Amino acid sequence: MDIAQEAFWFFQENVKGNYWCFRRINKFQQFLKLLLNINKSNYNINLLIRKTIRNHRIHTRNIPRYGCILINSTLNSIIMVKSAESLDTWNLPKGRIKSNEYPHECAIRETYEETGFYCFDVTYKLFIDAKIGKKYFGYFIVLDVPMNYKFMTRSPFEISDIQWVLIKDILKYTTSNVKNTIERSPLTERPPPSPSVREPKFRQIFPIIQKLLIVINNLKGVKE
Repeated sequence: MDIAQEAFWFFQENVKGNYWCFRRINKFQQFLKLLLNINKSNYNINLLIRKTIRNHRIHTRNIPRYGCILINSTLNSIIMVKSAESLDTWNLPKGRIKSNEYPHECAIRETYEETGFYCFDVTYKLFIDAKIGKKYFGYFIVLDVPMNYKFMTRSPFEISDIQWVLIKDILKYTTSNVKNTIERSPLTERPPPSPSVREPKFRQIFPIIQKLLIVINNLKGVKE
């Protein structure tokens, strides 16, 4: 199923746009039916495919996720990525580790795929992790990332936007504040959202952010 998932991402990014007959295939379930050469809609087959996808998701919950926290030179802003599958969900760049990877290799690969930024100097001395629910997350902290870097995702069907976000705004997660968090991002040049626009949500990051603050305080102490 992991291979089928990667094939789906490849299909979305490299095949779908070149063939008009594939342009309505937007969901993994539709892709599996194409892959299995199932032309007609059948309730039992659709149910079986949905159960298979659900069981795969349950299985992958136990697979560790690794990524990089890209932080600016003043240690007050980090890069967040917006999920293409959700209108308002933002997260840190990360992804599931493959069977033949080390944690730092997974983190470098996933961060590059999602942001276009290649992390040359990851170190286990700047590593934080947390278990959130049943999922394990590990992040390598990458310092002094230039804020004028032109981030560009290599996975447009996974990531729809990339922005710098102030850490204090994430911590102050309130309705009135979050509305303006992305709007006030240093790289944002678009007009303020209308009242009908859904507010952003930051998922599965608060335990990580709390540990990040400890590292930041230690780094500031060393500089002083």
